[in-house]
Amino acid sequence: MSAILDIKGLNKSFGGIHAVKDLTMQVNEGEILGLIGPNGSGKSTTVNLISGTYSADSGQILLAGKDITRISAPDRALMGVGRTFQASRPFLDMSVLENIMIGALLHDSSMAKARKSAEEVAEFTGLTRVRDSRSGSLPVETRRRLDLARALALKPKVLMLDESMAGLNPSEMEAGVELVKKIHATGITVVFIEHVMKAVVSLCTRVVVLNQGELLAEGAPRDVLRNEKVVAAYLGGEGHKYA
Repeated sequence: MSAILDIKGLNKSFGGIHAVKDLTMQVNEGEILGLIGPNGSGKSTTVNLISGTYSADSGQILLAGKDITRISAPDRALMGVGRTFQASRPFLDMSVLENIMIGALLHDSSMAKARKSAEEVAEFTGLTRVRDSRSGSLPVETRRRLDLARALALKPKVLMLDESMAGLNPSEMEAGVELVKKIHATGITVVFIEHVMKAVVSLCTRVVVLNQGELLAEGAPRDVLRNEKVVAAYLGGEGHKYA
């Protein structure tokens, strides 16, 4: 299986805090990779480095073999790097469809084409019924769907979901898991950053665990969740529930 993302010796510091330390990992084409770890472990910093939100101090990021380490965030998006954020970030005074159209305009050459693409994405993500609603009026679950829709409108090859289940109740989370499966079935590689272990186990084919900015463990979800180092650093007494 070939790597669509290849991260080599990645480093990022903020003042005296070394947030990501010599991180080397791969994301294989076509997989759902879980990226987990305790708060402050470097998960979101890693996503920000891959997407271009942050620039790396050193190391290398390859997308399908091409070095993107010094390429701008918009250019990375154009090349197929998509992501959502921990905090939902729609344009609150714009409609759901208008928000999705903004992403579609990255590839579509006219407003008419962008609108058609946005309508297709809205239907795919179950947002057609609220397409004309003001985004600021949406409940948490629907806003999370809009986050996904906006990212999908960019036509990503790799989609990084940064705690996309946060704030959802169990039934909403179940619907969210099904949507991620549906997205993955279209051929998009998914990096799933999440604290909800039930969702990680049900979705991911492989898991990478970070701790204090370093790779702690990787492998099949249930094997990783039995790892004594992972249990000690992250899961505590909860590990037995998922192993």
